[in-house]
Amino acid sequence: MDSAFERHCSELVARERSGHTAVLHDNLLYVWGEVFLPNDEIWVYELDAGIWKVFHMDGDVPPPMSGTCSCYMNGHMYIFGGCDDNGQTNQMYGVNLEDGKYTWKRIMHEFAFCYHINHYRESVVVN
Repeated sequence: MDSAFERHCSELVARERSGHTAVLHDNLLYVWGEVFLPNDEIWVYELDAGIWKVFHMDGDVPPPMSGTCSCYMNGHMYIFGGCDDNGQTNQMYGVNLEDGKYTWKRIMHEFAFCYHINHYRESVVVN
């Protein structure tokens, strides 16, 4: 591998952000979202190596959102809610983090009525 390219990769760092969401699996931290940054990329931080990587995402890419809640389950990252350009939303999306394709799929609700009681960020951890 070209040493200039290796140097570039070792210096790659995710931009500062707020309103994003993240999940952790197998010592990899997956970071997505923020209103003003590209929503068609996911940043992955290797905790053991201290290295950032960025991957392009395809499919039903969610709109730029902030305050989105996320969780990891069965190899997938799921995001729900947050705020987009129209205000609060109950949109839900999923992406397979293990196949290397990073293709978003929108998850449609069969029937749901969602209350937005809390206007602050939430998170969930399942072990």
